[in-house]
Amino acid sequence: ITLFVNGNDLFSINEKILPSIKSSFDIYLKENVDKYVEILNQVALLLNDIEKQSIEVADSFTKDFKNNCFAIITFFTTTILFNTLSTGKIENIFSKDLTTITLGFLFISGIYWIISLFELSFKTKRLKNSYERNKNYYRPILDPEDLERIFNDGNYYDEDEKSIHRIRNLINFLWLSIIMILLAVVVYLGESIVFDSIKNFLNLILYLVSIFS
Repeated sequence: ITLFVNGNDLFSINEKILPSIKSSFDIYLKENVDKYVEILNQVALLLNDIEKQSIEVADSFTKDFKNNCFAIITFFTTTILFNTLSTGKIENIFSKDLTTITLGFLFISGIYWIISLFELSFKTKRLKNSYERNKNYYRPILDPEDLERIFNDGNYYDEDEKSIHRIRNLINFLWLSIIMILLAVVVYLGESIVFDSIKNFLNLILYLVSIFS
């Protein structure tokens, strides 16, 4: 304002002050709009990063399942080949000792399943906490309604979480099915199987799975 004062009289202002005020206001608005757009870009990057992390979490569980399948295939292939080379024919594949080893192997597979589920649950909760923490960071900056609109009322994260749960349920079904099928094969082909032990083994695995599901 002092730039447009005529002389030393503060009440005598040059008429050119109005365009100057308008220009200053436009600059002020532009700066705030730029900051708002910058915040929107930051949120978009954040949500994109959350989505990538959710994919990595699901992929990690899927990778554990694939590793388990590879180990099972390797074990049973080696067992059949060893039996064939030793006896010259495929029969009595599962002796008493080999049956016990196979049950132990399946038990380890079940434990690996539980550990993978625990890790999946831990990573999912950590991802949720990271999302909420970053969202809370913008609460003092943005209007509450605008904040929810930008974050789509949490729907973006909910979709990522649902994807993780769908993959978890599918892998759980496949993992359990494989263990059940192989146990049935061992029971059918094996010798001196203690059925109560197998039943207790399955009950233990299902109980542990229910804890982390």
